[in-house]
Amino acid sequence: MVATASAVLGALAFSLLSTSSLFGGEWALLVSLFAIAVFMLPTFYEWKRGSLDLFQPIIFATWTYLLPAFGIGGLILCFGFNQPYFLSFIQDPSRDIPLTLIYILIGFIGLCIGYYWRNTQRIADWFCSVLPRLTWEGGGAWTGGILLILFGIGINILGFIAGVFGYQRLDRSGTFDSLIVYFGLFFLEGSVLLWLLFFKSRERGRPLFSYLVLFGLLSLIPMRVALLGSRAELFGITLMIAFAFRASGQAIKKIHIAIFGVAVVAALIIGVIWATSFRNIKGSESRLNAGDYLGQVSATFDYLAKEDGARLLKQNFSEFMERVETLSSVAVIVSNHERLEPYEEAYGISGNIINDATTSLVPRFLWTDKPAVSDPRLIADLYFNYPENSFAITPFADLLRNFGGLGLFLGMALVGIFLKIIYSSLIEREGAGLWEKMVFYPLLTQVVNYEGLYSNIFPALVRVAIVIVISVFVIHFFFGSRKASLQSR
Repeated sequence: MVATASAVLGALAFSLLSTSSLFGGEWALLVSLFAIAVFMLPTFYEWKRGSLDLFQPIIFATWTYLLPAFGIGGLILCFGFNQPYFLSFIQDPSRDIPLTLIYILIGFIGLCIGYYWRNTQRIADWFCSVLPRLTWEGGGAWTGGILLILFGIGINILGFIAGVFGYQRLDRSGTFDSLIVYFGLFFLEGSVLLWLLFFKSRERGRPLFSYLVLFGLLSLIPMRVALLGSRAELFGITLMIAFAFRASGQAIKKIHIAIFGVAVVAALIIGVIWATSFRNIKGSESRLNAGDYLGQVSATFDYLAKEDGARLLKQNFSEFMERVETLSSVAVIVSNHERLEPYEEAYGISGNIINDATTSLVPRFLWTDKPAVSDPRLIADLYFNYPENSFAITPFADLLRNFGGLGLFLGMALVGIFLKIIYSSLIEREGAGLWEKMVFYPLLTQVVNYEGLYSNIFPALVRVAIVIVISVFVIHFFFGSRKASLQSR
């Protein structure tokens, strides 16, 4: 299969090289095709040994971000399907585009080596041995999940009013903004737990109560998508439901794969159309009061109801290409990081990985004048001359700015070690039950953000871990011993 894929990529490269001029030149296209092949290697490896799982962290990173953003994204950029204004900031596209892809591959190889390193498994086995074995039973688990959802909704409402959630932002970070953001993860944890319980409830024929919970969960989806204004929100919800289905022990059939594929495509299209229309109507990220913000949501519904569907798809094609392709923004960093390094100190972004790791965990209510931590808009101001947007910097570019190529390799290897530990101890662990699966998904998706800064990873890990400990303790202490018909294991 690897040989077949290589032949197909080679034939594609030959045909494309002979037909058109390319942004970044022929080498950019060839390295993009090579990157696609490299990104696919872990998938082929896991498939050959019969352990292919979309939510295995390396596979998840490959298919949900790295392959679209840099592999397919490289082709999108080469053939001009996305032409952002900052392409002019790339000093030498024929050199810097291929070089950027090489740096990405160095980081990806480091990620894989850290994950598959033999000693990583030994660390994971030790960590698995010290984790508690908790048995949650049906009635208590359902109640705990519902309470997490309700508490998460309350936190989300508070964050919405404070300007932390939704398509809005404040000019200055509030004292408790970080707490609001991370305690909002109770909603995600509760959602994962309730979807797990629903899919497991087929063992008892899915009683009426489980369908009532399902109705509530489904009702919350359009509300979150409408209010958050995020292109990726519906896609993320689709992945979360798929994870719950997979982790519940259901047998994966071809029909399930087909449904998942259709759902992912629909989620991407709907998410891009809604978020783009909402943002265009709202105009900016300026904070609005709740009534005016909801008015923008209503205006977006009215606009979409009147607009022709085919025209919407055509209008949002470029937005979709822009959302998928990330190579260009990373190339700006690669092209300019040495030249702009002397100016980073003035912008407060010099050595941000170490600085953020040592300062971000100090609560703002204890350090009221604490500088903004890991603000990508400061990088956007220096590198993109546009501080009003958060460009996709990625951990790869952040590590390169801070530590160079070797630091990029070693930093991503540490991420691979972390990912192996959580997957082995929470999913592959013998007898893994509800609590392990509930906490795995937030760790997988909220700690390592492949579009964000590397400097966020350690602070995010600590904060997410605190939220996890609180939620697991509360559910187990109050509801873990209740007797009910549905066992977690």
